[in-house]
Amino acid sequence: MIVLLLVYIIDDPFRMYWPGEDLYEPDARKQCVNDAYRGTRWMNQYNDSMHYNSFITGSSRSDFYYVEDWKQYIGEDASCFHFNQSGDNLLGTLQRVQYLYSRYEKIDNILFIMDGEYLEDMTPHKGHLFRQPWQVTKEWDFFAYNWECIRAFYTIEYQRKFWGIDKEEKKLPYYYIPEYNEVHKAGAEEMLDTNPDAYYATLQGVYRLYERNYTDSVPIPVIKAEQREALEQLHELLVNGNTDYRIVISPLYNQIALNPMDYAVLMDIFGEGKVFDFSGVNEFTNDISNYYETSHYRPKVCKQILKQIYDTF
Repeated sequence: MIVLLLVYIIDDPFRMYWPGEDLYEPDARKQCVNDAYRGTRWMNQYNDSMHYNSFITGSSRSDFYYVEDWKQYIGEDASCFHFNQSGDNLLGTLQRVQYLYSRYEKIDNILFIMDGEYLEDMTPHKGHLFRQPWQVTKEWDFFAYNWECIRAFYTIEYQRKFWGIDKEEKKLPYYYIPEYNEVHKAGAEEMLDTNPDAYYATLQGVYRLYERNYTDSVPIPVIKAEQREALEQLHELLVNGNTDYRIVISPLYNQIALNPMDYAVLMDIFGEGKVFDFSGVNEFTNDISNYYETSHYRPKVCKQILKQIYDTF
C-alpha cells in the first residue's frame, strides 16, 4: 500500500502535489483533473493580481460563455473567472457560490448556466472528476477527495482516459487561458466552419450526434421542496451580496423543454429579467452546427444568448 501511494504521489496524475502550469491538456491524462479543483486552484493563485469580482458558473456547458464576450455587457473593467464543474448540479453550484461569498467582499456579477437535469439533481457527486474539492465543501474532505483520486488512478477507466482512448476530438488544436479558467477549441471551430461533415463524422459511434431522443411530451416538473429551498438560499446570497445575475436555461441538443411549472418557480424566486429559457425546439436547437457534440454548444450560440439576456433589459 505504501508503494502504491508513493507511485500515485510521485506521478501526481491530478496535479495536486507538484507545482506546474499544466492543469489543462485535452489530449493527455491531465484532462482528468477535476474542473472545480482546477478552478479553485487557479482562482486562488491569480486573485491577488486579477481581483476577481464576476463569475460564470454551472456545468461544462458553461465553458464557452467567454469572458471577453460577457464583459461587453457587464463592463470592460469587470474581472471575470469561470468557476464551474463537470456534470454540475444545483447543490454543487450552491456550495461553490457559498464559497465565493465567504472569500470575496464584493461580487458584482454571476452568470448561471442551468438545465432541467441540473435543477433536478441534489445529490453530492462522487468520483474524482465530479465531486466538489475539499476547499469548497469542508476541510476534512481532503482525505475523501484524495481517496477518490487514488481509486480512480488504479482503475481501468482512468487508464483509458490517461491514454486518450475515445477522445479523438480532443486532439484538435486548442488554447487555454488559466487566468479565466477558459478553454478555446480553436481547431474544432475551424473545422466546423470549413468542413462540418468531416468533423461530425469523427464523432459517430461515440456521440451519435445525428440521433435525437426528442419527444414532444412535456417533461415532469423537477423543482420540488428540496430544490426550491436551495434556489431560495442562492437568491438570498445574491440579494445580500447586491450581485447582478442572469440565469440561462441551456438550449440542449435533445430539444427537451423545461417544464413550465419549473420556469414559473424560477421566475417567482428570481424575478423578471433574471431567468431566460432557451430549452426545447428553437433556432439554436434546430441547427446541428451549433453543437460540438450532444452536450456542449458553441461560442457563437453563447454570444447570441448573452446579447438577448442583456440587451432585453
